[in-house]
Amino acid sequence: GGGGVGRRRRAASPLPPHTTTVATSPQNGLGFYALNTSRGERTLVWAQDSFEPSDYETYFGTIVTALNYALFHGIDRLVLDMTLNGGGDICLGRAILNLLLPDMAASNFGPSDIVSSSLARNLTRAAAAAHAADTVWSPSGYADQRGRTYRSDDVSFLIPGVHRHAYAAHNYSQIIHLSDDGGDFPGGKCGEFPFEPTRPFKPTRIALLSRGFCGSTCALFTNHLANYAHVRTVSIGGWSSSDAAQYSSFPGLEVLETPYYLDILDALGQRTYDRACATCAAPRRFDTSAGYRMCIREIYGPSDGGTPLEYTFQAADVHVTNTRDVALSASAAWPSLAAMLGGDGALW
Repeated sequence: GGGGVGRRRRAASPLPPHTTTVATSPQNGLGFYALNTSRGERTLVWAQDSFEPSDYETYFGTIVTALNYALFHGIDRLVLDMTLNGGGDICLGRAILNLLLPDMAASNFGPSDIVSSSLARNLTRAAAAAHAADTVWSPSGYADQRGRTYRSDDVSFLIPGVHRHAYAAHNYSQIIHLSDDGGDFPGGKCGEFPFEPTRPFKPTRIALLSRGFCGSTCALFTNHLANYAHVRTVSIGGWSSSDAAQYSSFPGLEVLETPYYLDILDALGQRTYDRACATCAAPRRFDTSAGYRMCIREIYGPSDGGTPLEYTFQAADVHVTNTRDVALSASAAWPSLAAMLGGDGALW
């Protein structure tokens, strides 16, 4: 699940003064740094450029090393730098939320739905008839708001659907979220960190830093922190700090790409190679190597079914304007952000 834009690499740039490199894993777009402020306060920066690591074992090991460092040195403030993060594995996003917020595990999902179109109903019936467990339209991939997982042949999550949006003529599914069956996720279950820390890292103050490009799984991750855990948010960029700036972008769920998306359609009887099919509702394959992506589900905030977050402006608590140094590297903003977290700073 999830998806996102391609990983942007963090440019090599000098770290701010009084900053210690704690642990890094460049191939996974991950780095941890310790900042010392002039008041003697210490802050851990967690810079994560993607939720799609190339090596999960190294990725998780880097996190454990950094959090053990923070515990040993008594660091209790955390800056999450998501300025280059475009998304990735939704199960990983949920796992990090569980790691940071273990007391909120019961709410660690975003209420979502699927449009109950004629194509979606066709695909759902086909998946249910075949007891398929690994497609977006498979009933067993979802749980309701009480945590009950749908049976593999139970199409009631989507059919007949609910008329939820005044601006839409069609129905939508019930409010659903991904079930805990994580497939090949290293943690075993979707959203489960692969091992229990010896001592949990529980920062007393957390701030989230973004340039507003934080999309897909990154948007779900940051929206959950802001909407459920009330983590402070900071957006950097632009030239006028008086204008509100959004900390996240598109919170898409289950982004499917061609040709994988078309292969799923074929597995559910849609014959995407048959361009002469006059009654087929599914998209046909292109003659070229061009591809496209489709977002299947919409996600909501804590209201469970109001306006989808795709169409909701999520204003950051603080908007920091660009300087030359900040425009070149977000790390130039870390000291001021750490100061905002300290004492009675702007974020507290």
